[in-house]
Amino acid sequence: MVRRTDRNRTKPVIRLAPELVPEPLWHISGYHLLTRGAWKSIRARVLAKSKGACAICGAVQEKGMVCHEVWHYQGSKRIATLASLRLICPDCNRVHHIGMTQLLMPERYEPTIRHMARVNGFPTAIAREFVERAFEVWRRRSATQWRTAIAPRLKRRFPQLAVAAGRIEKPRAGARRVRARSGQPW
Repeated sequence: MVRRTDRNRTKPVIRLAPELVPEPLWHISGYHLLTRGAWKSIRARVLAKSKGACAICGAVQEKGMVCHEVWHYQGSKRIATLASLRLICPDCNRVHHIGMTQLLMPERYEPTIRHMARVNGFPTAIAREFVERAFEVWRRRSATQWRTAIAPRLKRRFPQLAVAAGRIEKPRAGARRVRARSGQPW
């Protein structure tokens, strides 16, 4: 596990963890709101800048790389901001969206847990704890009414996002649709 020193203490640096999207924000993204051509143009620029390598694990593959939207959540202000875009491999993308992986690709769940553990250099038991904590955060965030925004520097870098800004930058009501037994998203 990569570590950094902070005031004479060593803290682990987590390279890959679940980033579960709060339910009110599902389908609020450049990918869903832009035309196919506009999104392909953005993705091509991100792909070129990254030289085809995953920003997290360094994997390179010819097809299937994902232009991942990085969102920052300010819980106290209830603002979700599309902060950046980066290229990631399908394995890292399945970690970020572990709820969807578990629901739609259950056969990929265990390999996804192992990938997260391998990238971070810790045992799979710790990876499972990260997943549990991510679902706790997801449940809290899913009960929140969010305002959404796009970081100004991202709009300057990708003017195509200005088209989606009006649709992205709106209040989004919270919802509590969670499966009763597992507590996981639908």
